Amino acid sequence: MVGARGFEPPTPSSRTKCATRLRHAPTAGRASYSMYSGASIRPNGLRETLQAAVDHTADLPCNGLSQLSIRTPYLASVRATIAGMKRLFTACIALLSCGVATADLVQDVRCREISFSKSVENNDIEAFRSHIDADARFIGASVLRGVDEIAEGWSVFFTGELPKIKWRPQVIEVLEDGRLALSRGPFISVSKNAEGDKVETWGTFNSIWRLNDDGNWRVVFDAGNAAPGSPGKETLEFVHQEDNCP
Repeated sequence: MVGARGFEPPTPSSRTKCATRLRHAPTAGRASYSMYSGASIRPNGLRETLQAAVDHTADLPCNGLSQLSIRTPYLASVRATIAGMKRLFTACIALLSCGVATADLVQDVRCREISFSKSVENNDIEAFRSHIDADARFIGASVLRGVDEIAEGWSVFFTGELPKIKWRPQVIEVLEDGRLALSRGPFISVSKNAEGDKVETWGTFNSIWRLNDDGNWRVVFDAGNAAPGSPGKETLEFVHQEDNCP
């Protein structure tokens, strides 16, 4: 009987406040765990164990004694939390790695697009051809198909004279499989009108790039739209800015 001279001896008021919690203490079949003051709970001898627990926790707050019954599930909860954190950490690392890989691909396509423009700026027709996919389609007033047809249609930009064209990518999106990408941005074209005056026009290009088996990105679709008027200051600055591509 609790409070009589059974397994729970008469105690001062400060200790009887915790007395009823002994009913929830570990049972005889539970493995032993150490208390704060050095007492232990043994698998057998429940009465003796409980008496020792009372003696060794006389000066502890009530929540100290309650640790006897919650310590095992508490530790299990901590282990589960740690395991969950490990899984979360692994997932975060994977996401970060994926983010880094995507950023690298975007930079690859960006520099490839700039290299494509520079091949025209430098009158390097062979470099220009090397950027074009074998099955490419360039869509303008007509559709140019394949490397040879596209190179012939663009030969006007490789005379060393006007017209000239230059472009830079502003938006780049790469699909998750890392093999197809969209590149979009402004282009500026300089030519002569019927009176022989230099005319600067601009517009927006859209290119689709495909990663080939040799590891090189090549343009597979290209189309552009002319914009009205002359290019503004921001467009000019963007197209003519320095780049950090090799």
